[in-house]
Parts: sequence; structure tokens; C-alpha cells
Amino acid sequence: MIATLLHLRSAHATGFAVALPTPRALGVVALASLASVAACTAGVALDDDLYRAHRLGALTVLGTDSANASVRGAAIVEDGSCVVVGDDCIVFAREGERCAPNSGPADAIVINGEAVEVICYPTDEDGEVLVVNSDTEGSLRLALTDIAQRENGLTVVFEGEANHDGDITIDANNVAFYGNAPGETVIDGDVIVDGNNVRLRGLRITGDLILRKNNASVVLSEVDGDVIVEGNNADLAAVVIAGDVRVRGNNTVMVQLESEGDIDLVEARNTTCADVHLVDADANDRPFACPR
Repeated sequence: MIATLLHLRSAHATGFAVALPTPRALGVVALASLASVAACTAGVALDDDLYRAHRLGALTVLGTDSANASVRGAAIVEDGSCVVVGDDCIVFAREGERCAPNSGPADAIVINGEAVEVICYPTDEDGEVLVVNSDTEGSLRLALTDIAQRENGLTVVFEGEANHDGDITIDANNVAFYGNAPGETVIDGDVIVDGNNVRLRGLRITGDLILRKNNASVVLSEVDGDVIVEGNNADLAAVVIAGDVRVRGNNTVMVQLESEGDIDLVEARNTTCADVHLVDADANDRPFACPR
């Protein structure tokens, strides 16, 4: 078991999720214009601390507001609080398939002022949470090369600079990697996701990223190679990709995505794009729109 190789960190469970009308039916919650609802003037403001440690109440919002302006910010938020998102006020409450179990920090993907997904990173009350740092790098190299199905529900939290040298295959379901930031948590190789509901956050992957199964989420990460989406219901939010993006699954959501290669959606169906850009070798930026 991986637990025998890495340090287990204790945490207390809290958290939140977003429930708004979405194509994936997350539920309903209050959404109002700041101009018309006085209560929203007291809402929680977002800051730019996107890579907070794995802690209670941490929320990151990525996407576009109702004015189609780009939104990227974070806050410490209690369940039921009103959060100011551009010109909108969103009340956060636990909901959504990627927030089960409903604890730990969360990322909310918002398009045109409505949440299309919320992604939670569980605490140890919902499963096994393992902390990886520079002192455990040797064990990390052995333990994380192949996360087998018996490790369902595992959350790996990276502290400081903790790199992994080699490919990683994730066969288990409901696995989460919570990295410090792409410059500090580096996986030097390919990552192959062969389990459902796998969440990757705050990582740099020097090889390719292949998402074979359903409900995968990749947030605030960088991929030096290609990204291949074969499963359904994938979320790519605030991801910088040096290679190509090839989507073959259905219902993929791409938000604040930047690709230096091509984006191929020929085999995909029902793909949602917001604030997606193609950047060439001369740093020329061209917006990318999903075909209708």
C-alpha cells in the first residue's frame, strides 16, 4: 500500500461546492446581479492566491462572468457564503458529482456567470490523504508509478518542491493529485489516467497526458506534451499545453485553456469552450471557439 511509503496527514472535513443550472445538472443556487442585490455588496471578494495549501475552505473560481469577462481568483469561503465573481454574486453550497465526498478545498468552473462544475479535493475523513514533500521523494518515485485499483479514493497532497521522475499510471477511481504549482510539483514523464473521476491540480507534466476514462479534471496545470481526452465529461481549466489537444470524448469543458499546438475536436461531441486560446511560436494569441 502507498500508505506504508508516504506520510499520512490528518485534516478535518469541511468544504463546499457550487450548485447552479448547468448542462451537467448540478442543481440550483442563487445568482444575482451586484447592481440589483444589495446583499452582494457584502460578498466575499476573490484574491490572486490560486495555489493555497490543501486546507479547509479554500475555493478557486475559474472561468467567465455574465459579461463574458475572464475571472480567475481564490478565497477562503464558508459553505453558503456569497462570493463576488465579476459582476455576479454566487452562493456556494456542496453539490455535484466531483464533490462527492464533499470536503476539502474546491475549484469552481464558471461560464457566463454560471457554474458548470465544481471539483473537490477530499480530506482524510473521506479517504486516504497522503502528504509528499522533498523528504519522501524516494518513496514517491516507487509508490506513485502505478496507482492500482485498490487505492480508490486516494488524495495525494504535495508540499514544497516534490518532483516525480518517470511515468505515472492511475488505474484507481476517485484519485486526486493536489500540487503546489506547476513550477514546484513536476511529474517528469507521461501521465495516463485509466480510472474514473480523477482530479489533477497544480502540476507540471513534462510528457503527454492521456485521459482514458470519464469525469477527469485537470486544473491550474501545465503539460509540455500532448493532451488526449478519450473519456467523457472531462474538465480542463486554466491549463497551458505546449503540444496538441485531441478530444475524442463527449461533453468536455475547456476553460482558460492555452495551447501552443492544434486543438482537434473532430471526433468530439458537445464540447464547451470559454476563454480558450491558441498561441504560436511568436506568442501571437488567437481565440479558439468550439464548433457549434
